[in-house]
Amino acid sequence: MSSSYSGIGIARGRKSDAFSAATRTSASSSNVSSRRIDCASTRLARRHCRNATDISKQLVVTGKATTSWVWVNQMPELKKNTKNDLGLMAYPGDPSAQWARASLYFSVFRGSPRKDAAVDVVNFLANDPEAGKILGTDRGLPPNLDVRKQVEATVTDPNMKQTIEVQTELATKFGPTSPTVPPKGHSKVKSELIRIAEEVTYGKATPEQGAKDFVTAAKTAIGQS
Repeated sequence: MSSSYSGIGIARGRKSDAFSAATRTSASSSNVSSRRIDCASTRLARRHCRNATDISKQLVVTGKATTSWVWVNQMPELKKNTKNDLGLMAYPGDPSAQWARASLYFSVFRGSPRKDAAVDVVNFLANDPEAGKILGTDRGLPPNLDVRKQVEATVTDPNMKQTIEVQTELATKFGPTSPTVPPKGHSKVKSELIRIAEEVTYGKATPEQGAKDFVTAAKTAIGQS
């Protein structure tokens, strides 16, 4: 069971996996090119120019970038940390090849001596109206559409209303199925992609070498080397 958590770019979309993006629309955006150069100057500077998990340090918030990738339910907090106007947009490309990516999965250990009780808990979290009321949009929109409607009706934050509208619209354009649960090692694949992409971005590796290194690292991460 998964919770619908769209990733939106602040300027980006369906985190397509369900992602959307937010974009800064202030005049200061014209200075981004020089900022990018500054960020690439030293190794220390580069560490401070990457997107952080702390929403208050996202590059869109700190003024180091015009776009950023975020989970849709983070928009209200993101907006609280910047005076710039933020908007949402979908990933580029055919949306029928995209899907609404879940922010998390509820699972039960098959060897649990209390599987039935665990399943009841998961069922409650995913489908019970009272659970939906308690959780709200903290973990994204509820996977149960009836509960989702109930939660949507209680939302008052304009930024969250915007993300709900975008996700609802994009949902009608996505493909019919989503991929299976990621394989073991998938988080390592993501971190390796980020590491290698940064090496290419800052000229420490060519795109060709970066691609080769990533394939090798990804295969090692999922046990196919």
